[in-house]
Amino acid sequence: YSLREDIGEKNNLAKTHPEKAAELHAKMKAWRSEVGAVMPKPNKDNPADRSPDAPRAKRKKKQQ
Repeated sequence: YSLREDIGEKNNLAKTHPEKAAELHAKMKAWRSEVGAVMPKPNKDNPADRSPDAPRAKRKKKQQ
């Protein structure tokens, strides 16, 4: 994103600047390795963590 030109961060520049995106991704991976960062695992029960093609979890019905 270019905050000077896109304050709302709506225009992802990774596709138009793939070299810069790759450079920044490599730096991020190196930093994660350096600090021992552990990446979170997707939560299959959280809709935000599921891919659109993933099956939906069945919900238990409440007993009354």
